[in-house]
Amino acid sequence: MNLRQILLGIAISLGLTLTTVSHAQSPWWRWWHWHDTTAPTAPTGLNASAIRPTTLTLSWNAATDNVAVTGYNVYVNGALLLSSSSTSVQITELTPDFTRSFTVAAFDAAGNVSAPSAPLSVTTTTSVPESWDSGHRRPSPHPRGGWRPRGRSGRLRLRSRPPWCGP
Repeated sequence: MNLRQILLGIAISLGLTLTTVSHAQSPWWRWWHWHDTTAPTAPTGLNASAIRPTTLTLSWNAATDNVAVTGYNVYVNGALLLSSSSTSVQITELTPDFTRSFTVAAFDAAGNVSAPSAPLSVTTTTSVPESWDSGHRRPSPHPRGGWRPRGRSGRLRLRSRPPWCGP
């Protein structure tokens, strides 16, 4: 019989109620977090990449803290968008051809939040029909011609008179 079983038997015989104790309930854990009043440093190097009409990827340099950084809050135009434990996130469901401002703030387990990063203004690209962006020619509206996109530019080649109208 081990010590745990002996103590359990004594507690039950005395009519004590037993519960599990998590680390958050321990006095040391509460003391440490109560005394951790230092906020993390502000994230730096906020950058946007892979900017598409409805998506983009934000990344930044990790913040530092006297204990540990737990995660990051990502804000768009001053409103909380999401929280992440990573230093890179993909933002989806954006409006094409629209400018917005992003900032990031770090937080730790004690609830201390850093100052926001320097704002980054990002404009998503204009939406282009996939058939024009794919590099393939679209079929003309008439078997003998009329208009066709030229290459990848999506520009139209218009004839002054469609060939089926005669000379």
